[in-house]
Amino acid sequence: VEDLGLWRPGEDSSYVSGAFRALLHHIYTGRRQVEARFAIDLLALLQGDFLQLSGSDELAAVCETAALEASLEEMAEVISRAHLVGFVDLTKELLLRMAA
Repeated sequence: VEDLGLWRPGEDSSYVSGAFRALLHHIYTGRRQVEARFAIDLLALLQGDFLQLSGSDELAAVCETAALEASLEEMAEVISRAHLVGFVDLTKELLLRMAA
């Protein structure tokens, strides 16, 4: 988690813990529900198939959709997280949607 730039000691851990809760929910129930504010962190955890989970591609797609469908209130937070972890294309798309 620290290597991905998602969290550092002393920082707010709510994003990372929310992402892990969504991941555990998927593992134990098979459901793919992700809140927009946790979508970027979960998407970062799924990159490169490091976790080797079945259905991770579908879960990643759900994360991306959740991020892109963020409400206006959540948008700045989601853009900030996407920029922080280096999702350049997703950050650009989110900025365009926010400006529209």
